[in-house]
Amino acid sequence: SEVRYQDAADPRGRFQLLAARRTGVKYHLLHQGKSFYIRTNDGSPNSRLMVVPESDTARKNWREKVPAREGVVLENTELFRHHLVLFERHEGRRKVRVLNLDGAGSHYIDFPEQLYSVESWQNREFITNRLRIAYSSMLVPLSFFEYNMDARRWESIHDVRFKGYSKADYSTARVEAQSSDGVSIPISLVYRKREKQAAAPLLLRVYGSYGLNLEPWMNPVDLSLLERGVTIAIAHVRGGGTYGERWHAAGKLLRKKNSISDLLACVDHLVSSGYTTPQKLVLSGQGPGALLVGAALNEKPDLAKSATLDLPYLDLLNGLLDKSVPLSSGEYAEWGNPESKEHYSYIKSYSPYDNIRKASYPDLLVTADLNDNRSPFWMAAKWVARVRATARPGNLIALQTRLENTQPPGQGSPQDSFLKQRSLQLAFMINSLGLSTEKEAAEN
Repeated sequence: SEVRYQDAADPRGRFQLLAARRTGVKYHLLHQGKSFYIRTNDGSPNSRLMVVPESDTARKNWREKVPAREGVVLENTELFRHHLVLFERHEGRRKVRVLNLDGAGSHYIDFPEQLYSVESWQNREFITNRLRIAYSSMLVPLSFFEYNMDARRWESIHDVRFKGYSKADYSTARVEAQSSDGVSIPISLVYRKREKQAAAPLLLRVYGSYGLNLEPWMNPVDLSLLERGVTIAIAHVRGGGTYGERWHAAGKLLRKKNSISDLLACVDHLVSSGYTTPQKLVLSGQGPGALLVGAALNEKPDLAKSATLDLPYLDLLNGLLDKSVPLSSGEYAEWGNPESKEHYSYIKSYSPYDNIRKASYPDLLVTADLNDNRSPFWMAAKWVARVRATARPGNLIALQTRLENTQPPGQGSPQDSFLKQRSLQLAFMINSLGLSTEKEAAEN
């Protein structure tokens, strides 16, 4: 990172450099009073918060306001006139801490569920004691709240509810699988209470790249599956950011196979623990998550009953070697540079397109977008073609390429496209698992 700042009262003045960029160092800047508050990973991959006077921002004047702590990742900050809000991740779980800058101590905000996602939301007022957040859990749809930081009281701005849905009918759980190298991999689950005792149909989602998380939040479209008795699960594999940068680093470059092993371990744990069976399991991944699904199926084609792969980056080796594809060189930090012999051999050993087996693959729904330049549509097309040519016939191998830009004016919108896509995926899952119709589900 590199940030320059300027006094708004002197718009014709010169911008001042806070700290020159250094490889691997990131920092984010907030201003309060006569000081800058700086969240940075300099000195700790989990990040810490520094304070420096605006009058002299030399590095020697930076002092630590919130030190780094083992097992705690400082992900975001919000600064008000009298309060500092820290969005932290404790051993994989998001927490929000409020510090009173007047010296009246600090406290953590209490949330009603154990598995939830919370983000800062439109905090545009500086002189206020109200924090606005977006909150969701695997039982609560995305809603928006104000929290009185002095009174420690909640006030709803927009509390979303669904007709006929009661969260009392469902339960959540967080379990852990043991990967092949002994590392514990967390899995978040939500299921209908009466379904937990018996192996149930299960949808397992995965992403696991770029240090990004699949947070435990409610996708409203999933209600159609939950009402049919399907368990929804998220595999928090290495390569994501569940435990901060160390979790990301353990699943990228020459450690990328850890992400694949973690996904396989999560499936084994869910099956051995009685949550589901291979014939009742659907895997789902988007982008790099689809890459993990494809790689896992190459290693174990009978892993699941079916799988959905959306915007899949499946021909990783050729994709990284193709200089005409946007962002390819920028991907080297995540996957490696295949012009290096070591990285070439490693990437080729797991790239889904290069490791298809002559085996019976599960039912597959592969969806691509004609206009996506990050996961080009030919990635999906050539992988599907090779699976059809190489794998043993028998199961459905379906490919859909979205052509939204070819629609006549007025005959489609982004929202329409999203709903059509989700409807297709739901129909595929329901058909693959042999689930009841909506009418039958309502009667049951």
